[in-house]
Amino acid sequence: MNKMRENMISSLEIGIKQALKNFENNRTENSLSDLYIYFKEENFSLELYDDMENLLKTIDLNRFSKMMSSGSIRKQVVPSIKSALQSMLNKKQFNADYILKPFSVSLVEKDFSIKEELIFIDGDKCIVDGELLPGVNAELDRFLKDLLNC
Repeated sequence: MNKMRENMISSLEIGIKQALKNFENNRTENSLSDLYIYFKEENFSLELYDDMENLLKTIDLNRFSKMMSSGSIRKQVVPSIKSALQSMLNKKQFNADYILKPFSVSLVEKDFSIKEELIFIDGDKCIVDGELLPGVNAELDRFLKDLLNC
């Protein structure tokens, strides 16, 4: 991993920690069950929101824009976000008393519709960059098709 990418992952981890700290210090809700990340490509920043859609932190990524190749910048930033989340998970930084399980971190669109679930934690179960129940959609589709054909 190159030094610039390592710095980006470190900056993301620090920013996410600050967002969680901001929630803890300014919370009006007792717990946090979701953290939403909105990537603003026009100014190369991430906005982190709590589950009530309150802005917790903006992370400026402009200094890393030179390491991005042309094409979808989002596809290049998301793996770094996942790496930062995995690092935080390894350090047990999602074990705070105000973080309610199940807990998820999701990449969202401007309207807060979920584009991609980045991490899901429920007790001892943790899914990073994968489906919670792989193949369930296909299985449900087959079941529905069979049901409608009866």
